[in-house]
Amino acid sequence: MTICLSRIDRELLAGGVGEGGRNTSVAKFARNLIGTALQLQYLGIQHSGSPRQLFETYGDRSKLLQKICSDSCCIEPIWDLYT
Repeated sequence: MTICLSRIDRELLAGGVGEGGRNTSVAKFARNLIGTALQLQYLGIQHSGSPRQLFETYGDRSKLLQKICSDSCCIEPIWDLYT
């Protein structure tokens, strides 16, 4: 699924977003993950990695989310908020 993401989304996934990153990038990224997965499913294209798994990977690499969250259970409300 990662290869089907936009260049910007692949960069966010690879490096997260820094402290200067905007909250809108987190929301956009979450929605893009879901949209990409749905489009691949609609087209009948098999893919690995769920949008949620990729968002958790992003959270692990994102300084912005690490600053907001003190533990991994913080990802759940952020995911729910943006999706």
